[in-house]
Amino acid sequence: MTPYKERFPVGARVRIAERSDLETFRARWALHNPLTSEQIEFAGCEAVVKGIGFYHGGDPLYTLTDVPGVWHEHCLFGPSSNAGAFPSLSSSHARRVIAGDTAIATATAAMEMEETLDDGWSRCFVNPVTGERWLETYMQGERHGGGYRVLIRLPHPERADWLELVAHSPDPTETWVAAMALGEDPESLDALLGVIMDATRRGEWQRVGVAAAWSGITSPMNRRTFVGKTPAQITVDVEHFERMAAEASQLLARAGEAAGPSFAEPNAWLDAPHTRTRCRWERSRLRRHRSPRARARPRSFPQMQLDGRSLCPAAHNRRRVPLAHREQ
Repeated sequence: MTPYKERFPVGARVRIAERSDLETFRARWALHNPLTSEQIEFAGCEAVVKGIGFYHGGDPLYTLTDVPGVWHEHCLFGPSSNAGAFPSLSSSHARRVIAGDTAIATATAAMEMEETLDDGWSRCFVNPVTGERWLETYMQGERHGGGYRVLIRLPHPERADWLELVAHSPDPTETWVAAMALGEDPESLDALLGVIMDATRRGEWQRVGVAAAWSGITSPMNRRTFVGKTPAQITVDVEHFERMAAEASQLLARAGEAAGPSFAEPNAWLDAPHTRTRCRWERSRLRRHRSPRARARPRSFPQMQLDGRSLCPAAHNRRRVPLAHREQ
């Protein structure tokens, strides 16, 4: 939210958040202008913005026609669009991420390959007209099947950039990729939960579902190191992730009820149809592109010993082909 910048002008028609969201906001908000019981009774109603003011620090506060009280922007959203869906994507939107085999092929056709990275497992492209540089890589590359192929505009997004994409991007593809990137950064999950809660208050259920389902925030696993920590400190970390996972799981369940299960399958929003059967076969021949964090983690499949040889299911004697040789 930009300080001293309102989202809804005077005269705009708005819809008040549902009762459960208002109750949650009232329980959590401990600062200025708390919601009253009288305001809660107007949950789900539509009204017209009567006046706008700003609290010290820039928080916009609204008064509504025929509705009592002062309203926080978190409790309002526009009724003209589907509250559960992503907003329509403008042609002027400067994209940070492209996904989908056809869309990536179309984009890179107008670019020149500049270099290969990570021993050929990633490729860097440059647009000779705009000078933009793009990185072709895989998200969740440690998963069976090789992960998801994406094209990311450089410089590579930082944590704040990924959080901004999850919070406000009108492109579900960008939200999807950003959620996966934040899932590899455990210290970002607290901020991500805040972003998901903000999207819940706005009624953007598809955004909530994509962010919660693909970041792994619903997993109670302790992602912090236990080296050098006392048992009490480890217990604090464990309880922290368990609480966060429980809250995120509740939001994910509500998103499923409000928006349906479409956010669980990327085919629903990729730029082009994703032929997963073909890609699964192709990627089984590729070395998994693993981030430094992923490389440091133990593999998720069990190790078995047979006559002194270490075997792993679906991975033994697999032929691996780098990206640099895929199209030759």
